[in-house]
Formats: sequence, structure tokens, C-alpha cells
Amino acid sequence: MQTGTYVDPGRVGATVGELAPVWLAGKINLKPTSRARYADVLRTHVLPRWGDIPAGTCHPERHPGWLAELSGSGLSGASVRKAHGVLSGSSVRPSATGGPGRAAVLVLSYCGLRWSELAALRVRNFDLLRRRVIIEEAVTEVDGSTVVWST
Repeated sequence: MQTGTYVDPGRVGATVGELAPVWLAGKINLKPTSRARYADVLRTHVLPRWGDIPAGTCHPERHPGWLAELSGSGLSGASVRKAHGVLSGSSVRPSATGGPGRAAVLVLSYCGLRWSELAALRVRNFDLLRRRVIIEEAVTEVDGSTVVWST
């Protein structure tokens, strides 16, 4: 109540393994290929490591060893970033909607945007009168130095 967020008492101890399928089912805007990719990342990389961990205690940034393990197993940088993104998305904690990143978390979760689409948003993309966000572009970093803009 103090932070203005609601935490369902039945979900406080829910594990990543319990929440991930619900999260994936809620991603109604995904193309079949993206849905299959997310499901594969969950099955092969996220759930074996994080499935039994309560989502409220799941902080992948505190466990850089996991990302290093994925990278060391031969996964490309893009695949490691995808695994991190899927874990972060599937285990968003109620407290993650507070603080300086609140707007980004809300736009990502309620609008179903990809990170690259969020990163490309500009003021002109918001139609406040019609309560719309116009998604026209995406921006991605390639090879750690080149920024690529696309539609």
C-alpha cells in the first residue's frame, strides 16, 4: 500500500517456473516464430537455472555467472541477451514497476513492445489525445558499436 503497488498474496512465493508460462501466454502480440523462440529460450536456458527460484528473489543482474555460463557454452551474444530478456520479462516483480524505470516497464508490459521498439520511441510517437503509441521503428546495437535503425 505504501508504494502504490498491488501484490497478490497468492503470488508472493510464486516461482519463475510458475510465472513463465503465464507470462508467455499473455504475450498475445507475438508472431508464431517469436513465440516459439521465447518458449525455446525458457525451456533450454531459463527454467533449468531459474525455474525453482521465487520470482521475488530472482535478480539475474546479481548472478553474472549465469550469463557467463551461457556465453561460455557457445551461445552468441544475441542469444545470451535474449535469454536475459526472457528471464527478466517472465519474472517481473511487483516492485519493478516503481522507481525511475517505471514508465519503461509499464510501456513494455502493457503495450507488448520489444526492447528495440521501446528504445526507438520519440515524443512524436505518443498520441495522447487518442491514447496511442505509434510504433514505427526499432533500433538495435550490432557488434557492440554499430546502431541499426529499421522499420
